[in-house]
Amino acid sequence: MAGPVVRIRSIVEEEISSIEHGQKVSRFVQVPPGAIGKGIKLYFTLTIVNEGNEVATNVTVDNPIPPGTFYAIGSATCEEGVVSCSDDEGVSFHSENEQLSARHHCTDIRWVIDDLPPGSSCKLGFQVIVGNIAASANFWTIFIRRILSMLPKREARRQKRVPEAFNTANIR
Repeated sequence: MAGPVVRIRSIVEEEISSIEHGQKVSRFVQVPPGAIGKGIKLYFTLTIVNEGNEVATNVTVDNPIPPGTFYAIGSATCEEGVVSCSDDEGVSFHSENEQLSARHHCTDIRWVIDDLPPGSSCKLGFQVIVGNIAASANFWTIFIRRILSMLPKREARRQKRVPEAFNTANIR
């Protein structure tokens, strides 16, 4: 395997709280398709892995906010790198402080990681709140279609050393 080979693994979880022995206990569980409703907070965790044998430089990961949900302002995280948001479906990106206000909402998140050494990984994350029950009923169908539309064609994947997209986000 020559060069950097960057892949994304992602999970969507919900925090479940219960009382055990008089103490509040929280745990995260993966969200099954069709099991979301209005007001639920979803936690997205993306793990970026360089499976190649060279450093991946300037790794850019774009992730749309799923339909029927609202980005929880300030929730985007990145172990290493810079996070920015878009309110125009990924046309332009700015820092959260510059971009988001009461008039704007985040449509896409972008992370830029300067260097990802071979064999290393980086965790990214963000949270959304489900807002539209009708849209969230089709959440997984719409989300998967959007993901699939971002995947490069099979021939393009063979020609590139660093794949453009896997799973929920677009890597450049």
